[in-house]
Amino acid sequence: ILERWLQQRNLGLFIVKAGSGHPPGIHIAACNSTTLPKPDDGHVVVVRDGSVIHDPNPRAKGVGPLEEYWVFVALNPKERGVNDA
Repeated sequence: ILERWLQQRNLGLFIVKAGSGHPPGIHIAACNSTTLPKPDDGHVVVVRDGSVIHDPNPRAKGVGPLEEYWVFVALNPKERGVNDA
């Protein structure tokens, strides 16, 4: 389902394991939350150049180590995907 949704929007997804640096720019990063009741259930944050800039959990007080980065790229930069608006 995710792959089809991405393709309709002219997007691809690369998952980059953390540990050897971070991709430049703004991305989603997977991590463990330090404030959720079950931190191992998985959590994501928004990062810019490897630093957390947004945590969707309004009660968040911190996150564990970043585990991987989700990098979205245009499949064909000359084309646009569908518009949900």
